[in-house]
Amino acid sequence: MNDIGMMREYFGCECGSLPHVFELTYFKPRPNDSNEDSDIIYLHLFVEQWRRGIFPWFGWEDIFNFNSCYCPFNSHLYKDFYCGSIYKRWVIAIQHFFGKNTFDDTILDGTGIMDIDELKRLYHFLEYLDPYAPKEVEEAKEIMLESDTYHLQILIDDLGDPKFEDEITTRFQFKPQKGLKRWWRAIKYGFGCCQTNYGIEDEFVITPKDATLLKKMVQKVIKKNEEVESKNKSM
Repeated sequence: MNDIGMMREYFGCECGSLPHVFELTYFKPRPNDSNEDSDIIYLHLFVEQWRRGIFPWFGWEDIFNFNSCYCPFNSHLYKDFYCGSIYKRWVIAIQHFFGKNTFDDTILDGTGIMDIDELKRLYHFLEYLDPYAPKEVEEAKEIMLESDTYHLQILIDDLGDPKFEDEITTRFQFKPQKGLKRWWRAIKYGFGCCQTNYGIEDEFVITPKDATLLKKMVQKVIKKNEEVESKNKSM
């Protein structure tokens, strides 16, 4: 905390990539101080344009290892390549150009937190909004935030298998816009002009209700992951 009562934490993605980070900021009010930002948390994304692949890469040593994700005869290799390729980037750009946005088809990027200590740190940061939280909030599978440019979806990524840990995942896409702004943004994205930090200029606001819902989601993931870790250690 600095002199003006600003609290700030950074959370990295499970992929370990430095450009996959989001930042939470909270302005803690001083005694007898009316702070307009005391009942919200600001979220900023710091991510890179990662869809740059032109040709799929595979390992020669895995050429006949059909179970390897780097085997050229494994369909997963091409599915993973397409997701991070310039071809997918242009598909997203074209869909956005014509105003056809769905989270399944036009996700720009996202982050994921699975580590229990990181999840607990996220939970404790959200507690800053506890004094302003509503008394009763139903559980939710996801929450939706928005900035001037993006929609942000925060959800539990559940693999559907009790043997594997879950994670809190963020996914974001362009907000629908009309006319020239949408077309220009789609063209820039297609040509890769949004290379780095295309979320840095936008901020998402987490309200007390959002924080309460997110805490319930985080609690659920922590409980599941602790159970998985405990079972793995006992094996």
